Amino acid sequence: MDASPKSRRFANGARSRLLSLADRVEVLTRSTGRAFVDRDATLARALVAQGGEHQRLRSALDEAWSDVLVPGNEHAAKDVPVNANLVHSLQTILSLVGTICEHVMSVTAGTPPLHGTAIEQLAEMVPNLLRDAVSALRRNDPAYAAEVLRSAIAVDACFAQTYLDLLQVVRQDGDHMERAQRLHVVSRALERIGDNASEIAGGVPLPA
Repeated sequence: MDASPKSRRFANGARSRLLSLADRVEVLTRSTGRAFVDRDATLARALVAQGGEHQRLRSALDEAWSDVLVPGNEHAAKDVPVNANLVHSLQTILSLVGTICEHVMSVTAGTPPLHGTAIEQLAEMVPNLLRDAVSALRRNDPAYAAEVLRSAIAVDACFAQTYLDLLQVVRQDGDHMERAQRLHVVSRALERIGDNASEIAGGVPLPA
């Protein structure tokens, strides 16, 4: 049985709202990466401030489950797995963004920025991967989603290169071990954001 026009409108509206939230998470992720690379504790603090975008997105994503799991909507039912995966991935990314900002806020004043490092490159690549994954989902384009998944391989390779940055930090001064550990935590968080971007791209349905 074909879904009613009302049911179709609801399903389309729910998907539009979810994709709008995904766009906002991508912007927040990009700003967080910039705060990390620039060692900008002020920006990081603003991103996760009480009543700020991080908190607003967290509340909005909690509420988004009502769009995903609405009973009695046959047209929306087929979209539940993809939409649930999207919300879960966005919530995970939001949590990782919070972790990164916490580490940036703890950086000692005068710590040099990370320009010209693999870590900087990773902080730039990951938001781009997330943007492209959301775009593939919005366009419902399996071919583009496959391109995104191939791009994720480069992100993984870049993450592997960050270990060289960490070794350089330790070689400069053995007392910088704590800093190296913090950099690793943040690099790992960025890599996990990339993994969740891949999960989003992987949710694009294949042609029948």
